[in-house]
Amino acid sequence: MTTGLRFAVWATIAGSLAVLLAGVVALVVVDRTLDAVVDERLQSTLRGIPAVGTAACASIRSPGDTTADDRVVSIIDRAGQETCRSSPVAPSPRALEMDEDGFATAVVDGARWRTLVRTSSSGSRAIAAEQIEAHELARADARRAIIVAMVLGTLIAAAGGAIAAIPARRRIARLLERIQHAGRDRSGSATVGKIGGRDLDAAAASFDELLADVRASEVAQRRLVSDAAHQLRTPITSLRTNAQLLERQPALDEESRDIATRIARQAAAVSDLVSGLVDYTAISAWSGERRPASLGELAAVAIERARARWPEASFDAIDDGSTDDVDGELVVRALGNVLDNAVVHGGGHVSVEIRDGVVLVLDDGPGFTMDDDDVFRPFSSGGDGSGLGLAFVRHVARAHGGDAWIERRSPATVGMRFAILRKFSDSSRSALGHRTDGRGVHDEG
Repeated sequence: MTTGLRFAVWATIAGSLAVLLAGVVALVVVDRTLDAVVDERLQSTLRGIPAVGTAACASIRSPGDTTADDRVVSIIDRAGQETCRSSPVAPSPRALEMDEDGFATAVVDGARWRTLVRTSSSGSRAIAAEQIEAHELARADARRAIIVAMVLGTLIAAAGGAIAAIPARRRIARLLERIQHAGRDRSGSATVGKIGGRDLDAAAASFDELLADVRASEVAQRRLVSDAAHQLRTPITSLRTNAQLLERQPALDEESRDIATRIARQAAAVSDLVSGLVDYTAISAWSGERRPASLGELAAVAIERARARWPEASFDAIDDGSTDDVDGELVVRALGNVLDNAVVHGGGHVSVEIRDGVVLVLDDGPGFTMDDDDVFRPFSSGGDGSGLGLAFVRHVARAHGGDAWIERRSPATVGMRFAILRKFSDSSRSALGHRTDGRGVHDEG
């Protein structure tokens, strides 16, 4: 679930819960209000009855109160005998079971009565009772109305929350999209900028500041590596040249010649390491510029360069016509690293296959002995190499939005995908060379 959608869902839930809470409060208020109306009427009735028995009986027999069958007022003497009642049709105090002062609810012959008892100082009691069937019907009607209002209000709140969340969702989506774009930008110029809304603008500004610091740190790091590499290349080259000249001296004894040879070989390894380190860190400064290119043509260029470096090796390739938006030179260099690794560790024959935008390189080697992630980790090498060759390959692939991996199968394979979007210039497969059954897996380099 996206952040914007999650925000809309929570806004909808919050609005719905607010409506439900308001409905519950309304139900409680209506119930208490209706009960208070009846209780107030009963209290008002007893307030008008004198405490003396004879006067009390006279007061409850006032015109208009003697024939009511939904309301009754009774007077009970100290001995517990009923002395008078306002309505002979209404239930008796005994039926209402009123023994203690205060309010109570009783059911007589299926009808509900609300009662109030008040004991005077002389010991007599006045009882007021009112049938509350109409009251209960009104309560039920009010509850139904409130429940219907709650349902409709919840639906309206849900719709309103979803609609109200649309601008916020768009702003959040815009913020996330710009953050992703700025994070992937290789030119170093992309920023998040203004989004709209004080909090989102503050978050965007903080991210831009962090991104600027990271970019400044990357620039300083690349400059340091580049300067160090340039400073090292000259003495390393001189050391290698002098060692090679030394080993060619005819007067040199065998032990000294062997030492000179090892010095020259080690100087060459250090030179390769420096070059690989410069290439690896240079990807961070890549502008991200891409052009549509045929992967088969790029593979052909990489193979030709590899043939020049490894004249004793054989190469072939099969191309399905896939094209990608890539930096062609970077892809050629990455493929060259894989081909070099295949020749050094895989034997004399290397096959390249291009399938649906994926480049596969197969060789006759014994296979990888390290885990997949270790194979592509910088400075991780199972041989004499620097450990930057395949690390550079994955670095290039991921900079394009793709990836590099190994497949442990027979023949095992190094796979590369240099872009997310893949196109096809020709659906037919054309051979760049004659493919043989090259078997094996790349060894680490």
